[in-house]
Amino acid sequence: MFSKRKFARWLFQKYSLQRDTDTRISAQELEELRILYIKSIAVSAFIGVLFVLLYYIPIYLFPAFFKEHILAIKFWGLDLEIRWIRELDNFLLTYIELYVLSILSIYMIQRLASVLDFPSKESKYYTLHLENIEQLSLEVAQKREKELGLNPFLGLSKFQLFLFLLIARFKAMFSNMLIKFLLQRFASRFLLKTVIDLVGAPVYAFWNAYATAKLFKKSKYYIFSVELSDFLTEKLEKKDGISEDLRKEMQSILVSVVMLKREYSEINHYFSTKMLETLNIQLEPHVHKPLKAKELNKVYSDETLRWIYLLFATGVILDGVVSRRERKLIQEFTHNFPRDTNPLSQIDAFLNSYKRGKAIEFITEKNWI
Repeated sequence: MFSKRKFARWLFQKYSLQRDTDTRISAQELEELRILYIKSIAVSAFIGVLFVLLYYIPIYLFPAFFKEHILAIKFWGLDLEIRWIRELDNFLLTYIELYVLSILSIYMIQRLASVLDFPSKESKYYTLHLENIEQLSLEVAQKREKELGLNPFLGLSKFQLFLFLLIARFKAMFSNMLIKFLLQRFASRFLLKTVIDLVGAPVYAFWNAYATAKLFKKSKYYIFSVELSDFLTEKLEKKDGISEDLRKEMQSILVSVVMLKREYSEINHYFSTKMLETLNIQLEPHVHKPLKAKELNKVYSDETLRWIYLLFATGVILDGVVSRRERKLIQEFTHNFPRDTNPLSQIDAFLNSYKRGKAIEFITEKNWI
């Protein structure tokens, strides 16, 4: 099997010839993204079904071959019997399926970047964007926020963190086991004798499609977030009057956002980097001071508050999701600053515009900056 990293770089070079210099998001590009999204999740779901069938059909056609080869193991008083042919087949097919899905992810994300003409070669952060797109397509996690002094898991105990990650890793396995249990417990075993194992196919199809959709959206929102972050910092550079006030609150804004998201993110790393660079500040290490609505309202002007809340709202929506916990905190800010010009009071409209690639038009229309 060839190198996935080399494949990603080959695709980038191939699609780079198709990129335009205009990186603004057009209606035609959004339609191309919609089609790419549907095709990608359909193929990933089909792959999930296909590999379940490839595993079980030979077992039903040649039961003796898979049942007769048994490896007996005695370990600490336990007698274990392992059908090693069946388990080896399962391992090999799982490895091949994951490899095929990774190739699909690489193609999908590199194609997505090509449609949106990203990254621009004129960008100061061209190398960073190029690396992030490659890492996203390879599904390699990054923790660059640590370099800025941001830790999304601050406040979680080791046990809470372990439990949080464990649930995320084994959702597909748990759901498949649950469906099998319910069918075996409450349905006729005689009728399901031949197909009981195949009921896992829709489950794996769903989780494959879900994982592909999640990765697609994460990559799309990374590109959308770069456009929005660049726009805000460009406007912020012209606001000398409020820059000093924002310098005082920027650490609280960024800390609040990353603590709400509870994950490392290329999106938040770039947003945070741009804000800190524009304001020419560095985060103080080991300082955790989230935003406090009541304190802000006593100190700053309406214009400064609008900027603080706009930057906070932007940090919240950049990953395309506003959680229940985030909404609860947002309600506190809208209660203490209940003006129509408060971006947090229109978080859903802001979010929906952003997801359609129209966040800049929305901000301009609202005259928030």
